[in-house]
Amino acid sequence: MHLNIRSIRNKLDSLKNLNDSLNKNLDIMGLTETRLNKNGCEQYYNLEGYDYVGINRTNKKGGGVCIYIKEQLNHKNREDLTTNIEDIFESVFIEIFTTIGKNIIVGVIYRPPNNKFEIFENAMNELLNKIDSENKICYLMGDFNIDLLQL
Repeated sequence: MHLNIRSIRNKLDSLKNLNDSLNKNLDIMGLTETRLNKNGCEQYYNLEGYDYVGINRTNKKGGGVCIYIKEQLNHKNREDLTTNIEDIFESVFIEIFTTIGKNIIVGVIYRPPNNKFEIFENAMNELLNKIDSENKICYLMGDFNIDLLQL
């Protein structure tokens, strides 16, 4: 599941309630615009039973992306795929290890509105080529702020 949370600070309880209201808790939740801007503050936004993987904006207000993944899923942070191009592109990735079949790469992407689309497009193409070369299953979610009618 993906949510543009528009500040996790005042919506963490709502996120917990949403997840608890489902018949089965979600395995993975991707959030954009967490609006955390200090490294290390994510420790205050833990969800019981989930690991937190995310990046925060450090030089500007807004943005930020994270993934909550169930603790029992065997995974690792894919820092080599994580991107932070200020005001252009933010992403965080994990890899889930499976016992049968291909491993799974999951990414959360945020593109702020009104920026240079060409820079985002080039960075995204590089990222997708790298993921494609690994021959793994990939799921992307996020807030791309792209008006397809304008392209």
